[in-house]
Amino acid sequence: MTGMTGEGRGRKPEDFRKWFELLSRTFEELNNFPPDGDLYQFIGGTLRHLVPESTIILVSTFDQDAKTITLHAVEGLGPRQPEIEKILCRPLKGLTLPVPDQVLPQMITGECNEIPGGLTDLSFGLLPYETCRKIETKPFFGKVYGTGISWKGGLKGAAIFILPTGTELENHDLITFFIRQVAGFLSRRDAEAALRESEKKFSAAFHSSAVLMAISTKQDGKLIDVNEAFLDTLGFSRDEVIGKRVLELDIYHQPSDRVHALRVLEEKGKVRSLEVRVRTKDGSVQYGLFAMDSIMIGEVPCLLTTMVDITEQKILEKEMEFHEQEVMQFSRSLDMAIRKLNLLSSITRHDINNQLTVLMGYLEILELKQPDTSFEEYFRKAATAAQRISTMIQFTKTYESIGVMAPVWQEIHTLADMAAKEASLGTVILKNDLSEGAEVYADPLIVKVFYNLMDNAVRYGGKITTIRLYVDGQGGNPVIVCEDDGYGIPADEKEMIFERGFGKNTGLGLFLTREILGITGITVHEKGKPETGARFEITVPEEAYRTTGVHQTLLHHR
Repeated sequence: MTGMTGEGRGRKPEDFRKWFELLSRTFEELNNFPPDGDLYQFIGGTLRHLVPESTIILVSTFDQDAKTITLHAVEGLGPRQPEIEKILCRPLKGLTLPVPDQVLPQMITGECNEIPGGLTDLSFGLLPYETCRKIETKPFFGKVYGTGISWKGGLKGAAIFILPTGTELENHDLITFFIRQVAGFLSRRDAEAALRESEKKFSAAFHSSAVLMAISTKQDGKLIDVNEAFLDTLGFSRDEVIGKRVLELDIYHQPSDRVHALRVLEEKGKVRSLEVRVRTKDGSVQYGLFAMDSIMIGEVPCLLTTMVDITEQKILEKEMEFHEQEVMQFSRSLDMAIRKLNLLSSITRHDINNQLTVLMGYLEILELKQPDTSFEEYFRKAATAAQRISTMIQFTKTYESIGVMAPVWQEIHTLADMAAKEASLGTVILKNDLSEGAEVYADPLIVKVFYNLMDNAVRYGGKITTIRLYVDGQGGNPVIVCEDDGYGIPADEKEMIFERGFGKNTGLGLFLTREILGITGITVHEKGKPETGARFEITVPEEAYRTTGVHQTLLHHR
C-alpha cells in the first residue's frame, strides 16, 4: 500500500503490524456481526484507530431511490455534540440531506479526499452559511475529508472525517482499503437480506398456493419440498414424499410423461399447459395442466413443477360430450320422425284433396240433375263446406312450412305487388307506397302476410274502396302500415282476430300472419278506428330492416 501512495515514509514496522492486526480482527468481527448490532457505530469506532486523535467521524447511509444521505453514527464529538446540535437546531443522528447528481460520481469512487469547502461543501450548500461558520470557528474543527462507501458502482453510504486544527490525515490507503471491505460486506449483507426476503415470499406463495407445487432434483426426481395442495390432492403425508423419487411414488399415470416434459424443458427452456394424468395414493386418476421450470437449490439443478387440477373440468367435458351425442341421436331421431310425419301429412292431404274434388264434382252433378229448386240452398252449403275443408287442408301445408326455411332479406314493395296479383281485389284500389329498395329480414312466407291482409280487407271491409301500404318511420323501429277505408275492426276484437279459428271464414289467415312474422321478432297489431277503416301496424326490429345501399344492419352480415 505504501508503494502506491508514498505514505509509508516515517512509519514504524510496529505501526503496520498494529493496523493489520486491527483490520484482520475487524473483518472477522464483520463476518460474525450480529443482525441486531449497530453496524455504523462499529464502523465509526474502527475508523477512530486509523485517524488522528480527537477526529470527529460521521458515518451515513445512502438511499438509492430517494438519493439522500442520512447520518447514522457520530464518533469523537463527545460532550461537544449538544453544542453542535443547538447550533443546528436539530439532532445530528437522523440528519438527512439530498445528494446532488454531480457529486455522486466522486462519492462512488470510494477514494478518501479532502473537502476544501468545509462544512458548506459537506452539506452540499444546504446549511446556512452563518450556521456553517459558527461550527467551523470551533477549535476542534480543522480540515474535512470524506469517502463514499461504495461497491461495484453502488453507493452504500459515506464516511466523513473532521480533523482537529493543525493535523493531517495520513492513512488514506488504510482508510480506503477498510472502507472498500466494509462496502463489500454491506453489499453481501443486503444481497443476503434480499435473498432471505425473496425466499420468505417464495415459501409463503409456495405453501399457500391452491395450485399443486413440488421441487425435485432434476437428475433423479427426488422430492425436496411439496406444498399443502400437493399433499391434499394426491392424498400423501409429507413424510411419505420428501426424499422419495417421483417414479417411486408412482405419481405419473404414464411414466413417459415425465420424460416428455423434460425433453420439452430442454428444447424450449420451460414447460407450459402440458396436460398430464397423475395417480393419487389410493390409485384414482386426476387430470392436471403441468408447468415446469429449471431452478438451482444451492449447487443442485432442480425442477419447480406446478399443476392446476382440471379433473372436474375433464369430467364435465366428458359429460358434455356424452350429452352432445345424446342430443345428436335425439335430433336424428326427431328429424326422421318429422320426415315421416311430413310424408304422412303430405300423402293424407293429397288423398283428402282428391276425395274432396270427387265430392264437389258429384255435388255439381246432383245439383244439375235435381229438378227441385228447393234443394239448391243445401247444395250450395255442402259445396261451401267442402271448399272450407279444402282451405283448411291447404292451411296445414302452409303452417307446416313456417320456420322450415331460413329467414332472408326480402324487398317489401315487390312482395306487396306479388300478393296483389294473387288476391281477388275486384274494384278495390291498392296504393303501394312502400319504398323501393326497403327490405325486411323475415321468413320466406312473408308474402302470404301481405296476401292475407289484402284478402281480409276485401272480405270484411264492406264499403272499402282503397287499401294503402306504406312505412311509418317515426318513433323508433320501422312500422309497415296496411290500412283501408272499410268498416274497421270492433275494439273488443282487435286481438281476437289473430286467434286461430276466429272469424267468419276459416279464421286462419291472420293467425298465420302473426306466426310468420314472429319467426324474426316482427310483431303485428290492429290500431284502426271502428267505422273508419282497419289499420294493421307491422313493427320491424331495427336490425331486421334496411334500405339497400344506404343502411346496413348487423343481420346483413350474418
